[in-house]
Amino acid sequence: VGKPRVAYRQTILSKSRGEGVFDRKLGERTQFARVVVEAEPAPELMTSEVVNQIDKAVVPLEFHPSIVDSLQSSVESGGELGLPLMQIRARAVDGTARYGGSTPVGFAAAAAEAFDKALEINPNFTVAKDGRIRVLADIEAAKPKGLFRRIFGG
Repeated sequence: VGKPRVAYRQTILSKSRGEGVFDRKLGERTQFARVVVEAEPAPELMTSEVVNQIDKAVVPLEFHPSIVDSLQSSVESGGELGLPLMQIRARAVDGTARYGGSTPVGFAAAAAEAFDKALEINPNFTVAKDGRIRVLADIEAAKPKGLFRRIFGG
């Protein structure tokens, strides 16, 4: 049959929070955006979920799609190892915009940075500072009738 293949995934085991700030001068214009993201385990989910809870009075609605799209891309691209993140909820919870100085690109960059920082500071991220990976697996074995003894030595 061949060697078994393992599809590695990453997850987190505790809630963490990260803040991303994009404050750069590009040409004649200064761009500013600030986003705060909370990452939390969501064992009830099979994949991951991105939730936007930023108040439209704090960050104008025109920037919300950029924040959600950036968070979704960050979750799908994985953490340090680039392995898919599973059973995780990423929530955009706060932000700051400057009138005339904020752009969708700035908010996308700030959201991605905030998510990365939330994973970095999470003490239970599966790729911890010690480099260990926890393997979460469901194993199913099938056998033809009558071979139980030959497989398990009984």
